[in-house]
Amino acid sequence: MRLKKAIFLPVLALVLSTGWQSSSSLFEYAKNLEIFNQLFKELGDQYVDEIPSGQLIKTGIDAMLAKLDPYTNFFSEFQAEEALMERQGEYGGVGCRTQIREDGYHVVSEVFPGYAFWNADIRCGDKLLKLGEIDLQNVSSEELRGFLRGAPGSQFTLSIDREGRTYSKQVSRAAVQTQSSSYSGLVPASVTSTRVAYIKLDEFGAKAAAEVSDRLKALQAQGHLDGLLLDLRGNGGGLLNEAVAIVGHFVGSDVVVVTLKGRNYKGPKEWRSPGQAIAPSLPLVVLIDDHSASASEVVSGALQDLDRAVIAGQNSFGKGLVQNYVNLPYRTQMKLTTARYHTPSGRCIQKLDYGHRDANGEATTKEADQIQSFKTRSGRVVYDAGGVKPDAYFDPLAGSEILKKLQDQHLLFDWATQEQNRYWGPETRTASFDSLAVLQHCDPDRLWSSLLDYVQSNAYKRFKAESEKALQSIGLNEANWKLYGGQWPSASQYTGAVMAAMNASKKAIVQEAQLDLLKRLMPAAPFSSTALALDPEIAESSAIVTTPERYQRFLVP
Repeated sequence: MRLKKAIFLPVLALVLSTGWQSSSSLFEYAKNLEIFNQLFKELGDQYVDEIPSGQLIKTGIDAMLAKLDPYTNFFSEFQAEEALMERQGEYGGVGCRTQIREDGYHVVSEVFPGYAFWNADIRCGDKLLKLGEIDLQNVSSEELRGFLRGAPGSQFTLSIDREGRTYSKQVSRAAVQTQSSSYSGLVPASVTSTRVAYIKLDEFGAKAAAEVSDRLKALQAQGHLDGLLLDLRGNGGGLLNEAVAIVGHFVGSDVVVVTLKGRNYKGPKEWRSPGQAIAPSLPLVVLIDDHSASASEVVSGALQDLDRAVIAGQNSFGKGLVQNYVNLPYRTQMKLTTARYHTPSGRCIQKLDYGHRDANGEATTKEADQIQSFKTRSGRVVYDAGGVKPDAYFDPLAGSEILKKLQDQHLLFDWATQEQNRYWGPETRTASFDSLAVLQHCDPDRLWSSLLDYVQSNAYKRFKAESEKALQSIGLNEANWKLYGGQWPSASQYTGAVMAAMNASKKAIVQEAQLDLLKRLMPAAPFSSTALALDPEIAESSAIVTTPERYQRFLVP
């Protein structure tokens, strides 16, 4: 299809009507759009092959926006609808997460109990082969979501591979309503003798503040609370208004929680907490890690600046940029960065500067002498440009390096899949939940022995492939590596090195393996309670929040 002039004229007219104040800036926009206009027309008229115009423009838009920051994105009509459903937390789907493996197939990485995949006995570790007659190899995550979602009650047939055997599953889509908070309860008595409440907040969806409020009130109704742990670890953010409202649960109404500043930002500059506090004086610890971002940092940063909570864990991600959604023609949409947010002390916790890039095109961070200091309400010193730094820093579990290797090579995941299927049987999952049987199956000594056997059988193949990729990236292979005098490790050397590293980090690996398997075999509530009892950060946070002298020490200069 030839590209028509009519496509381009409205674009230029739109630009000329936007009212940009600088005439020189307006000329630059108009000039470059005219050049782009003509270039696109000539491609359509004269290029040797027919050009899919929509795909070409989408590629150009994506490449242009990639030069700005990773959060400014263009959404096609389909993508815009998907994004809206995600924000609202309601859609017809199957209740799962997947990961793409090296062979191009999607493997199920999480199944949510009660939804379509769970009901059809599709499990973690299952490889998705075909949906009806559609081959699912090499489809993108976006395409897969489109295939799996649909009207609640609609059905499809799915072919899966489970440890080398093929099964056919009939799946009936269900209405999926995601919750922002997945669990709340008291920290187990095996961890603390006091009454410490715990709320896990996974995201800041449209009802996040209401969910936290309801959960906290329910816990308060059960009796006196000695403290609260608000867990934002792994929470990548969400809606700003929900974050502001959650801060209000602990500080009361009309307190400035965040201030937005941008070149042409037209929205509210100051965001103040609404409503009355639910727990204005309850000792509070907020847990964060390097995956806590955006709205999570609004909550943790504001509560830190207001000296209302002790922040515990690891440094947060450092995303201090705010995005708005803008509707575009033909039901398309753009999410674009419009402002930076500043916590009550005045700091912006944005870590990467996308306006300044190094020789490799990577965003840079501020030099040490450029970082500014600010003060909390009580006079404690905090800093900008590096995320939220916890008041109580917890070292990640010792042994995280070999643990990360095992996770990166999918060895821990695939071992857990094998153990899961050994417990349930290969074809039909056990319908009832037997807590004692699950705990016996997840006995730490038995798991450790099983994991060592699995890694010993598979480590060489997985890590050898990783080494080959590393050599290929610098133009080498096993043969010419040896010509340069490099010694290619034998299978026994590979395996021996991995076994030694694992034995040196047994505690961390066993804990992660146990949690991974328990999450698959247990319903959500008993798993969460069990996970709390195994988490050293929960134990340390409980000790802080229930020891007044120690708690207060973190909140004064």
